[in-house]
Amino acid sequence: MFAENVHRHNIKGTCSNVSATRARGRRDRGANVCLAFWRGFCMGKRMIKGHFYFIKDEFYEALSDCNLMSNKEVTQESMGGRPCHYCIEYNGLYWLIPISSKVDKYKRIYDQKVKKRGRCDTLRFGYVNGKERAFLIQNSFPITAQYVDNEYRIQNGTVAVQISEDLAKELDSLMRKVIRLYENGITLPLTNITKIIEFLNIN
Repeated sequence: MFAENVHRHNIKGTCSNVSATRARGRRDRGANVCLAFWRGFCMGKRMIKGHFYFIKDEFYEALSDCNLMSNKEVTQESMGGRPCHYCIEYNGLYWLIPISSKVDKYKRIYDQKVKKRGRCDTLRFGYVNGKERAFLIQNSFPITAQYVDNEYRIQNGTVAVQISEDLAKELDSLMRKVIRLYENGITLPLTNITKIIEFLNIN
């Protein structure tokens, strides 16, 4: 009886410690996200939610071990081999979703996930400048404006490329879910979000 009571007490104490650690982790993640936003804001550069951007090479080079999408895919939108990204803003911090022309490949992955889990929140599909593209939420990451090189524009750079209102709402909703899960200790994207945010806070 004594041994059983000690065992139960230890489990309770361990669970309390784990819960406290997780709570601290959630607070730290939230604080880091806010700090990254503040640094980006102080740089004096702004991005526009719902627009597309290309990222500077230095960002990829500095975070080459963070599972960022390969910057070698050449598409109609790509510039210098770098992927094009759709911009989301959440609580003042920008998040980017890479897009890909490999729609068939990602639709197969999407179907596999739906078959296995009943849903897939990390991939979506839609049209960008008249071409169907895969939106890779699974490869999304936070960013500050200082690492943006150019915006994706057409008609001799006079018109910013945008997507349908319905698709924009869906992507915004999914990314908000992904970010909230991350802040609560659950990471859906393949990218190392924690390390990227730490990098943004330092730089």
